[in-house]
Amino acid sequence: MVAAEATLRSLEEGIRQIVRLSPGEVEVAPFNAFRRSVIHASSGKEAAPEVLLGDLEPKEPVLRYLVDLHDAKKMYRKQIVAVAAVLLQVPSWAEALRNNEQLCSRLPEDLRALVEEQSGVATDTLCPPPAGEPPPPVVSPPPAGEPPPPAVEAQSPAPVQQEKQEFRPPPRPVPLSAAGAVASGPAVDAARRQLQESMGQIARLPTGSCETSVFQGFRRGVI
Repeated sequence: MVAAEATLRSLEEGIRQIVRLSPGEVEVAPFNAFRRSVIHASSGKEAAPEVLLGDLEPKEPVLRYLVDLHDAKKMYRKQIVAVAAVLLQVPSWAEALRNNEQLCSRLPEDLRALVEEQSGVATDTLCPPPAGEPPPPVVSPPPAGEPPPPAVEAQSPAPVQQEKQEFRPPPRPVPLSAAGAVASGPAVDAARRQLQESMGQIARLPTGSCETSVFQGFRRGVI
């Protein structure tokens, strides 16, 4: 009896440390102290776990602290689940969780699954869906001997038809003279030399170079 009272005092002290924390604060030291006491109480050597854990108060701040710590401290998640599994096997702790919809909605999926596995209590029993919310539909398997319905194949989108572009030949060069003959004379010879000089300058430019002065000279010769 003396040992049970000592365990109960350590449990109460662990809860006091947790309650003194600010909302959202996730100090690990209070959890370690509380965890040792919970695991010790779960052994049943001194008294039944329900006797030691059932009347502990307040329960909701402790459950909220465990959820916050589970979110913030990944390396402690297995230990948190072990503590939550012990607590939720006690009816009064399970009832405290069931009556708090906000806590139920915050339970992570991995915490739900591990608590259900270790405590043997289905999480949908701990946190039933809100009133008025329909349960998820149950898909019944086909009767024995009846083939399953054919799978619906995804239809690939229709190929996009590209519009054909009409081929247009380049315009024919304009002859230098109406009769098709090459004009001659000093002015024509000077213009021809200027064009040839401009074309030589263009040919000497490096690949990709865009010197505008060379273009201006070539343009004046062409015009």
